[in-house]
Amino acid sequence: HPQKQEGYSFVGLHIPVGRVQADDMDELARLADEYGYGELRLTVEQNIIIPNIENSKIDALLNEPLLKNRFSPDPPILMRNLVACTGNQFCGQAIIETNARSMKITEEVQRLVSVTQPVRMHWTGCPNTCGQV
Repeated sequence: HPQKQEGYSFVGLHIPVGRVQADDMDELARLADEYGYGELRLTVEQNIIIPNIENSKIDALLNEPLLKNRFSPDPPILMRNLVACTGNQFCGQAIIETNARSMKITEEVQRLVSVTQPVRMHWTGCPNTCGQV
């Protein structure tokens, strides 16, 4: 996506239900250093933005294995707006596990239903509705 600064763009990466392992975060930091200015931005939708990428470097970044295999800049339409609270794995108030369930059900819906417009799915494990944006 073009930035206000001429010759620069940012790339948004889909982070499935906002979960990033340490090794993946190290690799994201490496990509931010190599292609941008070393900055990663977190979004309220639990995704990551790498800003300040010279337009001439965009194609190389998009061909990085991590973006091909794990954190797509162009995820399936139902995954794009999937948000889940941390669930009972890390929250004492949650009564259900939200992350694996939300991924599994979204993958199943993708398999069964053809969707052409974005759909927002927000999972929350308790009445506090932390999974809402």
